[in-house]
Amino acid sequence: MQLASRPAFPEPPLAAMWQLSENSRLGFQLAGSTLHQGFGAGKYLIAVGDTASVVRYAWLESLKAQQQNQHLSPIDKVAMKAEAGAIKLTREALAGGHAAEYGGLILSKNADGSLSSTKPIHTGELSVDIDSIPVPKGFKAVGEYHTHPSTTCCESVGPSVQDVNRLRTPELANRIGYVGDAFSGSVSRYTQREPITGPYDTKTYGTIIGTVP
Repeated sequence: MQLASRPAFPEPPLAAMWQLSENSRLGFQLAGSTLHQGFGAGKYLIAVGDTASVVRYAWLESLKAQQQNQHLSPIDKVAMKAEAGAIKLTREALAGGHAAEYGGLILSKNADGSLSSTKPIHTGELSVDIDSIPVPKGFKAVGEYHTHPSTTCCESVGPSVQDVNRLRTPELANRIGYVGDAFSGSVSRYTQREPITGPYDTKTYGTIIGTVP
């Protein structure tokens, strides 16, 4: 079962029931708010029982994502493109039965300030060692991106406390961080200034800048 190759919506009821059955074996929970994202179309159809509502919901979410993308800064646009690739790889890993965070660097060219990103890598299931990525000569790292391999709708949207604290180290203080949620497809931007209150703070921080289908 390939989570990244999602069938078009609205799905026929039988296809939706099959998808729900398949997902339940992997521990994915029913989530009516994620039709437009990686796992949700069939389950949302079952939950609302109204094809027209499904289509309208998808259209509204697509429109919202387009509106968000129209107001992105240059570095946000590079991050969104990088996160799209990283989220795709994360979803493929989940489809294969294991979790894997992917991530990389956002680079600025010293000569002209043009922005680019490194290809996403993964070095572990629950973390990715972004510091192991070499910065090419003639560039500097101005940001970093990674994914959270979540399988439920509210599991890990936005940066974790550890993500924010990482940017509070002196050598990384000027970087902008981005994190993509594999289940919802949302991409959040964050900095060291997120007002976390302690190591067990569970509030959602960062600013959602767009959504990866």
